[in-house]
Amino acid sequence: MKRIIVLTFVLLSVLFVLSCAPQPSEEDALAELEELSDEDLDAALAEEEGAVAGQAIYKAPAAVKKTVSLFKWESCSETDAGADYGTAGTTTLSYTYAGKQSMKGYSDRCLNETILIEYSCAADNSYRRSTQGCPNGCINGACYQRVTPPTEIDSDADGVGDSRDLCPATSAGHAVDANGCSDLQVDKDSDSICNAGASSSGPSACTGSDNCLGTANADQVDTDTDGVGDACEPSP
Repeated sequence: MKRIIVLTFVLLSVLFVLSCAPQPSEEDALAELEELSDEDLDAALAEEEGAVAGQAIYKAPAAVKKTVSLFKWESCSETDAGADYGTAGTTTLSYTYAGKQSMKGYSDRCLNETILIEYSCAADNSYRRSTQGCPNGCINGACYQRVTPPTEIDSDADGVGDSRDLCPATSAGHAVDANGCSDLQVDKDSDSICNAGASSSGPSACTGSDNCLGTANADQVDTDTDGVGDACEPSP
């Protein structure tokens, strides 16, 4: 009987000592939360013990739950609207610890070149931390998003976009030069002499400035030197 009484007393003494163990500092408690695995942290912070989305019920270790219970979560806000892996954000928490009001911010961060640590708010005003793989790489707290450039508009379908096309409305099937100009658009009479003021030289690379537009006159003869080729004057 005496032995049972002694053992009971020892057990109660141990429990008393444990219950009176000093509470960790706020910094130590926060650091402990950060060192937890995603699974332990999520289970400990979840409103329903151990609820992990898409997995079997998991119970966080007692020590973890004890640390989490020291916090009273009051509010949570985010700059990136939830678990947005493509945007680096900060989750800010307002809470009470040991009767003292405090705030703490957690910024999304890259664990390495391809793994993102993403923070977000939970319904109970605590936070959640998730690990996300980034196929294109993790840069400055966000998964890099490869953006496909918009297709340039090419109204005349000549292979040269409108923003670079010096000769719009090219007829279908006509070859064009790098500036989007067909031979007929820059050399109307096909005499290899460019139209006056031509935007480009066309695929055949015309030259000069035609003095008789509309009538082929590769020689460009202008007997009376009036600027109009003989081919365009009945009586030069």
